[in-house]
Amino acid sequence: MNIPITLIAYSLSHKVVNQLRLYLYLKSVCSGHFKVEERSVHEACKFLDYYSHKTFYSNLSWLISKKWITFNSISHNCRVISFARLCHKLNIKTKTGVVFESSDFKHFRPFLYTAVIAWSIRHKEWRKRQPVSIKGDARKSVPKAKSQLPNRYLAKILQLDHSTISRYKKASSDAGFITTQHQYEDTQISFKFLYPMQKYLPEEAHLFVVHNNTVQRQLPDTITTRSIHLKHRRPRPP
Repeated sequence: MNIPITLIAYSLSHKVVNQLRLYLYLKSVCSGHFKVEERSVHEACKFLDYYSHKTFYSNLSWLISKKWITFNSISHNCRVISFARLCHKLNIKTKTGVVFESSDFKHFRPFLYTAVIAWSIRHKEWRKRQPVSIKGDARKSVPKAKSQLPNRYLAKILQLDHSTISRYKKASSDAGFITTQHQYEDTQISFKFLYPMQKYLPEEAHLFVVHNNTVQRQLPDTITTRSIHLKHRRPRPP
């Protein structure tokens, strides 16, 4: 599957990751139609590691109520709407997607986090390469697998707080999708000034840390992504 990045970002921002997971499962096991019966529900719960059928029906009810799928109460058939129609309904674009395999269900949340991180790095690098007005020159940087991505940049995209973004990065790193390397910048600040800064200028001082027995400014981590394949999505009518 080629999942729109914007759909992943929407699910993270609106905290509907579990519902997205079931929606993707239903798309993966049927050609648009899924019959809700004891055998199929049991197989879904086993594959998705649900402890009870209640979790399945709870997420299914949400998908029906939000019209991500339609349900025929007579035949007990679900019709899973397309990515194009769903994104049109949510008023989000579908230009870029991420390739999703069945094995990615097992590390679903870290996969989503990493997909958004990888897309954000690409988007940030793309913006750097846009023509600048100075002397009519253009920046000619090339996208790199390794790049710096401040938490505030991703927080703004997902409309989440910085601590949540930090947890996302850690989960992606723990799952082996990304590697991070801390970056520091030397300062001439004496130890005796660090505590007063932390007390009276907390918004600025939170970036200063003691590293190698000196006060240094902590820069955005260098992030290297792996096992994530972003792919252009062809526009389709909703």
